[in-house]
Amino acid sequence: VRGFMPAEAAMRDAYDDLRSHQFGVMVGMRAALASLIERFGPDELEKKIAAKSALDSLFASGRKARLWDQFVALYGTIAAEAEDDFHTLFGKAFLEAYEEQMARLKDAGAPAGR
Repeated sequence: VRGFMPAEAAMRDAYDDLRSHQFGVMVGMRAALASLIERFGPDELEKKIAAKSALDSLFASGRKARLWDQFVALYGTIAAEAEDDFHTLFGKAFLEAYEEQMARLKDAGAPAGR
């Protein structure tokens, strides 16, 4: 039929698009999760604690308590973000990784998984 792809080519094209999308979603979710986990990293938590005093080196338990308090606060913030604005929490990292994956697949000139 004029103006349409042959059935087999159309099915292959649709399959390739879906497969590429599947790989993009997988890569995007990994990036979103990695971004979230990074926010809980010890180095990130320590950056948020006020400058360490001389007492911190004497009383490690005080430092650990402040780290725990910072973790609890960060968890609360992230939980609220997930409730209020899922896109802010996951969207940016997901979208960037998804679009990069789609561009890589397009540049490779081959469908995902081949």
